[in-house]
Amino acid sequence: MGNSRHYKRRRTKRKRRTCTQKVAFRSELAAMRVGARYGQDWYRCPYCHAWHLTSKNSQPGERHG
Repeated sequence: MGNSRHYKRRRTKRKRRTCTQKVAFRSELAAMRVGARYGQDWYRCPYCHAWHLTSKNSQPGERHG
């Protein structure tokens, strides 16, 4: 296995692990409400397809991912 494939695989595992440690919201509206309360943004997770809040503060309503 090449270094590039190995790096991508490790990175994907790390991102999935981060996903499982975050609160998952079933709807975008629920994520928006909580995100607005705490000044965080929300995004749709490509791994679990739920909505998460970003770990960094940004402009509310600005989507990532």
